[in-house]
Amino acid sequence: MSEIFARRLKKVRQQKGWTQKYLASQLGITNGAVSGYERSYRDPDLETLSKIAFLFNVSTDFLLGLPSDLHKQLYDGNGKIAEDLINYLGTNPEAPSQNQITANTLDLAVRINRLPKKIQHVLTSLIDNLEEINQFND
Repeated sequence: MSEIFARRLKKVRQQKGWTQKYLASQLGITNGAVSGYERSYRDPDLETLSKIAFLFNVSTDFLLGLPSDLHKQLYDGNGKIAEDLINYLGTNPEAPSQNQITANTLDLAVRINRLPKKIQHVLTSLIDNLEEINQFND
């Protein structure tokens, strides 16, 4: 599939504290197969990919490194930022203050929303990749 899939699978597995052997037992495959996925020399079939996504509560798009449709979820029909995002940012201790969210995040979201859909997808992929790189640099 890709190096992104291999890295993301390993990352989510390690975040749960699971060994390759344990993941393999949950998927009904060998730990050699899991190792192959994480080394990017073997690809899971669609059923196994779906099981992996389910076990780790992530989307197959995330695992495959595809752009998400998060930008569609940010707005309701009136162009307002989603309440869930505000609630998340408001309860996250590392998040900016509500004033910063309103002034900075909303402005950026509105500007991105005005761009063509293809550019929005590119920006979403870029942000996903930058977040992934940042996690490896921590």
